[in-house]
Amino acid sequence: MTRDELHALWIAGESYSAIGSRFGLTRNVVAGKVRHYRRHEGEDLWPHRETPIRTQRAEPPQKPLRGRSTLPPLSSLVER
Repeated sequence: MTRDELHALWIAGESYSAIGSRFGLTRNVVAGKVRHYRRHEGEDLWPHRETPIRTQRAEPPQKPLRGRSTLPPLSSLVER
């Protein structure tokens, strides 16, 4: 993988994992190379990107009510 290949894929928006799998490298190797180039060539050529990981949920999960079952009743225990 040359510097120009890495730069083209980085600017195109490819992830560390996608770039690494294309060249048979781990995502950490690719991240290290991007960090190295960013340090030496600047953030204008190697810009930071938004993280794809969500930091907060849209709605907090609902907690089950205490003392109530969250499962449907068993057919063997239902009175007939």
